[in-house]
Amino acid sequence: MLRARIEKDFGSRFSVEASLDLEVESPRVTVLFGPSGAGKTTVLRCIAGLERPTNGRIAFGSETWCDVAAGQWLPPQRRRVGFLFQDYALFPHLSVAGNIGYGIHDAPGRQRRARVAELARRLGLETVLDRYPGAISGGQRQRAALARVLARRPRLLLLDEPFAALDGGTRDAVRTYLAELLAEFRVPAILVTHDWSDALALGHSMVVLKDGRILQSGPPREVLTRPSGTEAASIAGVETVQPGVGRGTTGGALTLRVGSAEIVALDPETADVDYWVCIRGEDVMLETSAASGGSARNRLAGTVFDVVWKGPLTEVKVDVGFPLTALVTRQSALDLGLGPGSRIRAVFKASTVHLIPRR
Repeated sequence: MLRARIEKDFGSRFSVEASLDLEVESPRVTVLFGPSGAGKTTVLRCIAGLERPTNGRIAFGSETWCDVAAGQWLPPQRRRVGFLFQDYALFPHLSVAGNIGYGIHDAPGRQRRARVAELARRLGLETVLDRYPGAISGGQRQRAALARVLARRPRLLLLDEPFAALDGGTRDAVRTYLAELLAEFRVPAILVTHDWSDALALGHSMVVLKDGRILQSGPPREVLTRPSGTEAASIAGVETVQPGVGRGTTGGALTLRVGSAEIVALDPETADVDYWVCIRGEDVMLETSAASGGSARNRLAGTVFDVVWKGPLTEVKVDVGFPLTALVTRQSALDLGLGPGSRIRAVFKASTVHLIPRR
């Protein structure tokens, strides 16, 4: 268990106040999630010992790494933590082999060479050991940096935006590779990211931060689909967040008035009447008015007022009595002939509507 009570004051500009109780059994991955400037990297650096908290305490199992009030401080090299920097921080004047071996430069030569060779084999770097960082790909640089971190056999791995320097296609491949690698090496990790795809692909648990404060924690899918408040919903990328008023329940379903439309959600079984209605874009299907059938309780006629192409997906904004965003494939958008002014029907299930009480 990692227990951290971190207060870091940067003066009038910014402060971080975060309390974390994290399970760090291998190969568990905890995701620190939030926008740029949320304080994620500060928390990570305090855990690593690269930053000193203004106040607080950090303990790993029975070891106290930092206790400001008691004047205790364990330096980074004694925490046996591996830190993978966002820019990988490879030494440009050293070969890949030299970079990997740098983390264990105090080991006997034969032992060091054997460890470098082992990691190169397991991370697919055998053919580039003699090359320098500037002569290999972004994915290979990341693996070289990871090999350098793993060379010391850390008991905790800290990853600061490890995919930030990679393009989309490479990012997807490396994300999958990293998930397999963490499972193979069985090293618990804490991952900093602002990309929900990273969180879903790698995370076992997730902590959402904003402005240096924790908003929510839990399993990634739960946090992303059931945010605790509107700020968490915005950070989690929920495309539609609208005020709604409950109109009554029937058979486990709650009818709500949203804008000039009525929708159905699962009964939250609370005494609240006013809610924030949250609907993720990928849960909304679009069909022509002639289509019918299916089990979805919500079928709202509307008019498209904006279409935004976003790589393989298309963001379609529809006025259905309130602004509703759908995410569909590019081919679906083309097949439906979507554009501003198109008449369409938006379809979504009651179970996909998440309600946050407005109090």
